[in-house]
Amino acid sequence: MSEISAEIAVNLTSREKEIFNLLLEGLSPKEIAYKLNISGHTVDFHKTKLYRKLGVQNIRELLTKFSPNGMPLVPYEEKAEKYRFVRLSLIAGIIIFITAWNCKQHKRKSKPSNDRRISL
Repeated sequence: MSEISAEIAVNLTSREKEIFNLLLEGLSPKEIAYKLNISGHTVDFHKTKLYRKLGVQNIRELLTKFSPNGMPLVPYEEKAEKYRFVRLSLIAGIIIFITAWNCKQHKRKSKPSNDRRISL
């Protein structure tokens, strides 16, 4: 762990140490919950206990106190680029789906009727 004293580290549970390291990597509570396969409420519970034990009020203080240069260990730009690609792929998929659905609806409206009645 980065600059965390041995006596504080002993007081942390293994889950709190795990969450501490993931917070230092720059993961959000939702991302931590997904990665550890636990609920967001459980992450918040451990995070609150962790903050109390480490004597910090929020993530900014945690990063300032324990992370080199006060920044997450994984640069935000790297994460942002990865998620931008995922978002763009999702948006493109939605646009393709909507376009295909609209074309299908338009074809249904423009089909000639199959009315076989004889007009007199």
